[in-house]
Amino acid sequence: MFINFSKRYIFVAVPRTGSTGIHRIILALSRKNDEKFYFNNSSLEISNFEDVSDYTMFHFVRNPYDRTASDFFLRRRIAQKIPKKFYKSDIDWRKKIIKFREDHSGLSIEESFSKHFNEMYPPELRHSAYKEYSGSCKNKIVCRFEDFEIELKKALHSIGYDTTNIKVPVINSNKINRYDHVWNKEFRSRLYASFYRDFVDYGYEECL
Repeated sequence: MFINFSKRYIFVAVPRTGSTGIHRIILALSRKNDEKFYFNNSSLEISNFEDVSDYTMFHFVRNPYDRTASDFFLRRRIAQKIPKKFYKSDIDWRKKIIKFREDHSGLSIEESFSKHFNEMYPPELRHSAYKEYSGSCKNKIVCRFEDFEIELKKALHSIGYDTTNIKVPVINSNKINRYDHVWNKEFRSRLYASFYRDFVDYGYEECL
């Protein structure tokens, strides 16, 4: 959760939508302008803070198929060579990656994805929680990951930042452009059930 009290805006980080790059940019802007802000790399509900109903809240959404597969390939990539820094702190992410490596050892990409999918995305899971985090904020900006640079600059400009010299990072940490090879009809159908609100609320199409 990132809250800027000076410019009165909130950024809600959604996993695998470029949040790390966005945090770097808004942290740099806030520090450069000596603005008062709160930052914690977690998604706390806005209700934990004083009245922020007149703040602007923005977040990014992404095609659920791509976002889910991106999460899988990130875990798989890191699990193949766990960074040393992961062993220096007792963080949940480190535990998840180590468990992922142990549970998926020797599996093919398709087998590993199937196992990950079965554990993480059952049909009854309502994974979209953006609205829950937005609280009572009246002004909400929904940005699409698919037009990342354009959408980010538009959101920052509406908040009051000069975006002329902002360098937006390339968002493709997995270095994979398409994830079609891990999807079959069963997975697509189950994911649509799990992320139904994302498809309906943000206009993404179901792929059969």
